[in-house]
Amino acid sequence: MRSLPIALCCVVFALACATTESGESVESDAEAWERLYASGSRWSKTKTDASALYYERAWHKAQAVFAVGDPRRVRSELGLGEAYRRQGQIEKAQRLLELARDHARALSPAEPELRADVLESLGLLEVMQGRLAEAEAAFTECAEIRIGSLEPTAPETAESIVLLAEVQRRLGKHRLAEVNLLEAALIYGDHGGRYAIRIATIQNNLGLLYQAMERFDVAERQHRQAIVTARQVAGESSPNVAIYRRSLADLYARQGKWVEALRIYEQSLEMLKRSVGSDHIETRLTEDRIEKVKARLGRGNSP
Repeated sequence: MRSLPIALCCVVFALACATTESGESVESDAEAWERLYASGSRWSKTKTDASALYYERAWHKAQAVFAVGDPRRVRSELGLGEAYRRQGQIEKAQRLLELARDHARALSPAEPELRADVLESLGLLEVMQGRLAEAEAAFTECAEIRIGSLEPTAPETAESIVLLAEVQRRLGKHRLAEVNLLEAALIYGDHGGRYAIRIATIQNNLGLLYQAMERFDVAERQHRQAIVTARQVAGESSPNVAIYRRSLADLYARQGKWVEALRIYEQSLEMLKRSVGSDHIETRLTEDRIEKVKARLGRGNSP
């Protein structure tokens, strides 16, 4: 007998789980929601379209069977809103995530972790739109919840602080960004070597911050330390190494050291092509920098 396609097998299996031999349903509405929501979560990091499909079904189910004020409705809004954000469906994501934020604030009893997750997703959406002041407000509230109501030394807290600091850097709030990045590094450091790559990212972000502050010597030390840390964790072929090297080249370009910047940009580009491919956004960003430096040096056409 020819094998059934995988997708059809999944449907058959799901139907078998949901019915008895007499055809009567044995799955409650709450169980159906849980299954759909779990499927959305399972696919969220790898298959955005599949994740959105399951989250949409879970959202419809939640609207139909759960009362206003049920945390499962908020989770459904968050799950689908985040899936839309990853797909680039900005208006749909904005509407759902703002609803999730308002509904999470009104939950009784409160669910601070759910509220923090919603605010983090909403903050990321605001960053995508260049609305940095709104993003800062969302990340600030998120970090305050994680520090005050959850676990102040958890890795999730450190990540919320890093997101806040990055927005503050872009807003020119350099001192606040520096304090927050150093605080996040301390939190990650308490968890040992498994978060070494996150510390490397913080070192790189500190380098970018010090570039903006024109503290070039300190910036260079941070970028070089980030490169060393990433090499130790993931090896020379890691895309993180290439990205951190590109930040070092940014520093040289900022200082007018165009030849040195070009050399490092080109090295980073080759590393990114090998590790993530020619079509990846980080590869394209690096190519754009190379064209601009070549134009400065008179070696190519301006983009």
